[in-house]
Order: sequence, then structure tokens, then C-alpha cells
Amino acid sequence: MSAAAPWLARWRRWTRPTLVRRLLLAQMLMLSLLWSLAVGLWFAEVRNDDLYGARAAYEMVLVVARDQADRPERQYESLRAIDLALREGYGNKNDPALSPGMLVRQAGRLIYRSAGLPAELRNTRLGVAETLFAQGQYWRASTRRAAAPDTLDTQVTLAMPGEGWRLWITFNSRGYYLLPLILSMPLLLLPAWLSIRLALRPWGQVSREIAARGPRDLAPLAFAPRHEELRPLVDNLNALMRRLRESAAREQRFIADAAHELRTPIAAMRINVEA
Repeated sequence: MSAAAPWLARWRRWTRPTLVRRLLLAQMLMLSLLWSLAVGLWFAEVRNDDLYGARAAYEMVLVVARDQADRPERQYESLRAIDLALREGYGNKNDPALSPGMLVRQAGRLIYRSAGLPAELRNTRLGVAETLFAQGQYWRASTRRAAAPDTLDTQVTLAMPGEGWRLWITFNSRGYYLLPLILSMPLLLLPAWLSIRLALRPWGQVSREIAARGPRDLAPLAFAPRHEELRPLVDNLNALMRRLRESAAREQRFIADAAHELRTPIAAMRINVEA
């Protein structure tokens, strides 16, 4: 026997079709489909014009900037608190290059700027996310103006690093449902395999009872399954064995009748031969 023979036999054993492997593969494909759907929704969110779903953030910043315009110091501290909350929720608050930021202008004057965010970022259209280039890199920015009458013409620009960094920022802000999906794929293999093996134990009972039968044992199976999927198989096997019993009984009756009919001619022939 060659050295490759055991490996070949092991490979054939692992690659032959089995119901356990089929069910396990079906479960993994379903999980992969759900995971792919979640990732697709994630990428769609990355390409969404509404930057990281911050509609409420625009309104909050506009209200704070407008209502506290007569108290610049408090206005600045409030805007800074909102800025830090956005960075902590959607990026890395310790690294401005990996975090979203905001620019707040009032009466044409810049009153707040996030750390690391270029002050020259300006959208050509209000309410539309645009890709802008400043300080040697691309930014995705959107600017909105207060809807209520505002004599100070308050405008808020929310921006995040463009291109690949947007994926990182969105993943960081949506990781609470993406990470479990990614980690669950390999960790679910063993529980899924065990659950399938336990679910198929009645099949093993049926196969062991059939294997223990002798060639002349055509009695119905003693195992009576309660499962809807297994009951038709056992019923059909019992029906098959009943037909085999009936066929064997008919053959035995035919042989007995033929032997009885042939007994008299054979006896007469034996007498003639002896005479």
C-alpha cells in the first residue's frame, strides 16, 4: 500500500455526500446570505448622502448656535460637547484624522471648527453631500442652514474623511451589529454540527435496527418514530417488508403444492424402475 493511500481514503470519506454536511452547508449558506445582506446595507449606508444619519445632529447644532449666539463662550463649549459626542459615537475621538467633524458659521464668520478639519471646506449646494478636496485629502461634507428665520444665517457643515476612511468610520459606528455577524460565522460551526447530529439521532436508530436484522427477518420495525419527516420512511419500509413476507409465503405455498402434485408420479416411476 502506498503512503498516499490513507490520505486518499480519508479524503474520500470527508468528501462523500452526507446529510449532516448538507444541512450544515445549508445553515452556513443561510448565515452567509444574511451576513452579505447586512454588509450590503452597510455599504449602502456608506454611500448615503445623509452623513452617518446625523439629521438630528444638524438640528441640534443649529439650535445651540442660534440660541446661544449672545453668549459666545457658552456657545463654544456647547458646540464642543456636541462635537466630542459625534466623534465618540462615529469615529475615534483621539484621532481627528479618523473622525467626523463640523464647521459652524454665523454671519459669514467661522465660530467653531473641529480639530483637524480644514476651515476652507465649503459646499457648493446646501443639503447635498459632496466630495471636497482640502489639505491634501478628500472629504465628504454636507452643509445645512437653519430652517427657521435666522438673521445670523447660521450654517453647519458636517464632514468626514473621504474614500476608504469612510468605511472605517461607518464600521466603527455600526460595529455593534456587524462584529457579531462576522464573529458568529466560525463560532457557529460546532454548535450547528452538534445540533444537526442530535436532530438526526432517530435516523441512526432506524439504520441500526435494519442492520441488526437477519436475511429472513421480515417483521415490521420495532422503532415507531414520532417525527413527521421519519415516519413515512419507516411506514414504507414496513410496507415493503410486508409485501416481501406475502411474496415469500406465496412461493412457499407454490413449492409445497408442486411437491405434493409431483409426489405420486415420482412414486410410480420409482416402482417401474425397481420392477
